[in-house]
Amino acid sequence: MWIDEAHFNIRGLECPHCTRRFVSVFTETIDWSRGDDGQSWTMAPVTLGEFERVEALLASSIEAALHVVPSGRRSLRRDHPSGGDARTFWATGIGVAFNG
Repeated sequence: MWIDEAHFNIRGLECPHCTRRFVSVFTETIDWSRGDDGQSWTMAPVTLGEFERVEALLASSIEAALHVVPSGRRSLRRDHPSGGDARTFWATGIGVAFNG
């Protein structure tokens, strides 16, 4: 686990069978009024070089590290919005929004 916070984590994963690498990002948005926190999880395959660059950049910039994953890269996403139903679907990129 590269970053492990209560509502945000980033993991580097490796398949024990094929050694393919992945970057996994989990975010949770606190719903203070209803207590139904929205959650999003994304898993994107990466090359060994991308994996190593993400790991190296995380110490200085989360945003720069996640931009290593190409925005057009196919990824698996699971979203469970506050007050809504969970859904799992194919998307592209990591899909994490950063506020300025």
